[in-house]
Amino acid sequence: MGRLIGMELRKIAEKRVVLIGILLVFLLNCMMYDGWMRNWKVMRADGTYAYEGEADRLDQEIAGRYAGPLTDEKVRQILTEYELPEDTDEEIPSGYLIRNSTYSSLSAFHDEKGHYNGLTVEEAYGPAAGSLRIGYNTNWSNLLYFLSYIVALGVGYLIIVSVTPVFADEYTRGMDALILTSRYGKTKAAWAKVSAAFLYSLLVTGVFTGGNIGLMLLRFGRIGWDTSIQFNSIGTFADVPYEMHFGQACVYAVIIWLAAAFFLTGVSMLVSSYCKSGFVALIILALLYSVPMTLTASMDTGRMLLSLAVVHQMTLQTPFAVPGREVFHMQIPFQSMIILFDLAAGCICMLAAKRGFSRHQVRE
Repeated sequence: MGRLIGMELRKIAEKRVVLIGILLVFLLNCMMYDGWMRNWKVMRADGTYAYEGEADRLDQEIAGRYAGPLTDEKVRQILTEYELPEDTDEEIPSGYLIRNSTYSSLSAFHDEKGHYNGLTVEEAYGPAAGSLRIGYNTNWSNLLYFLSYIVALGVGYLIIVSVTPVFADEYTRGMDALILTSRYGKTKAAWAKVSAAFLYSLLVTGVFTGGNIGLMLLRFGRIGWDTSIQFNSIGTFADVPYEMHFGQACVYAVIIWLAAAFFLTGVSMLVSSYCKSGFVALIILALLYSVPMTLTASMDTGRMLLSLAVVHQMTLQTPFAVPGREVFHMQIPFQSMIILFDLAAGCICMLAAKRGFSRHQVRE
């Protein structure tokens, strides 16, 4: 059985379109990593800018001064300390000028001129306000942001292109008759195809996510891991209605990405097993995967429904914006529920795909 899985895995990975896809995702990853994980500039006390390595050190030093609970006093202190003179000679409004990640993380508290707008921490962040912590966040917020799009727009489509032809191509080439009439065609051969597809998808997803996180940890270490996810310089995840720090968010993100890849693989295999044309199967899967990108929701019910779509899971923001749900008097994080849903749905699709291929009527 192991040899059969290995053969099917090679059949998937050695296709020219798959190799080209892996190369393109890798190149996109390199470009985005270089662009997002580089601290382009941080403003010094005299108004000039530090760049790259010096910018990293200065940014971490500034964040370290305020590390700890986020309070109204700290908000006012930071905005006052880094306020620019009214006559600053810049075309960009002073409130939008890059200073440092700590100041940028307080965009909800100032207007376009950089003046404090009077909001309290509780008014800005709601129920989670009392437990939020300030800290350095450029490394973690940039990593989660760019990696979520690498997974959604790169790895997701790569899985579809790689896995969808596993059954459909056999029908197109007429190999289904040879496979299904052999001794173990409907059992071992079918399970080998399914197993290889899932192994490939999880391996690709794991390599891209684990590789990027590993590179970030080698460069920055764990600094900022205990900073609240709402406090970030990009502004994403600001609407997360419960306390969560970047370390927790990263663990949930990796598990969600792997679970979403598992679910997407199951759906791809299911469509492939019942579709006689690999091209048609690809079109169907691309539409099923892409259309939910155009949908948004502002209420919890809508976000819960959108979170069932793989692409919304991979971009993280929708499932992270839903608070935990009470099940049998226990508060369960919504992310855990999404992970369980993916695993269950993926297994159901896997069994249905194997059944569909095994019962396929070969042409005479």
